[in-house]
Amino acid sequence: MCKTDRPARLLFIFVTIMGRQKTATNVLRNQMREDPSQDIHEEEVPKIKKKKEPSEKTGAKMPEFPVLKEQYRRILGLLLISFGAFLLLSLLSYPDTWQNDQSEFDQGLANTDTSNWMGKLGFRMSYLFIHNLFGFASFFLVPLLLLSGYAAFNKDFRIPLGKISYHVTMAMLFTSVLLGFIFGNTQHYDYLGGAFGYNFSAYMNNMIGAPGTIILLFSLGGIYTLLNFSQQLFSAPKKN
Repeated sequence: MCKTDRPARLLFIFVTIMGRQKTATNVLRNQMREDPSQDIHEEEVPKIKKKKEPSEKTGAKMPEFPVLKEQYRRILGLLLISFGAFLLLSLLSYPDTWQNDQSEFDQGLANTDTSNWMGKLGFRMSYLFIHNLFGFASFFLVPLLLLSGYAAFNKDFRIPLGKISYHVTMAMLFTSVLLGFIFGNTQHYDYLGGAFGYNFSAYMNNMIGAPGTIILLFSLGGIYTLLNFSQQLFSAPKKN
């Protein structure tokens, strides 16, 4: 081979290589035009693994816990409603029967029949709530128990039980003290405020006197009303 043919062969090899690269570049451009989402460097794109769907052969069972929870919730609601009705009848029969029943229990006649509508248990329960606790203010517990029981029994019946419990508790305490202050010194109606109302009012009468107790009760009632019902009482009426 002569030396003059060597540059020609090098030029021919260079043109061939450039032609092949140009052809490969055109092929890639055509692929990108057909599918723009395709990347040239396909090996660098991480592959997303699909989650395997559970096969039917696993035999997954339907959860049974919500069904049991629903049953327990309804049982709780039924118990609360029953207890509320029992407490209501026991409290209603207490004013006419408590003296007779109490005298028999004081004498140790545990086997005798009681005059309370709900029997011995009804008398003991009404005696606990009315005489030893909050007096006739204990009646506030009845609607709270009934509403709570119905809300537990029927999940579609939604009420703010926390807010209602707060208002019922405050009303029960305030009414107990008020009845204890009014009827605490009477002979036959001193039980209306219960032991809580009688002792609290007696303590306040000893500390600040009867006029001071009246001012305190009025102030507490006003503070409670302002904190909870000020928007309803003092909001300006909307103009049409």
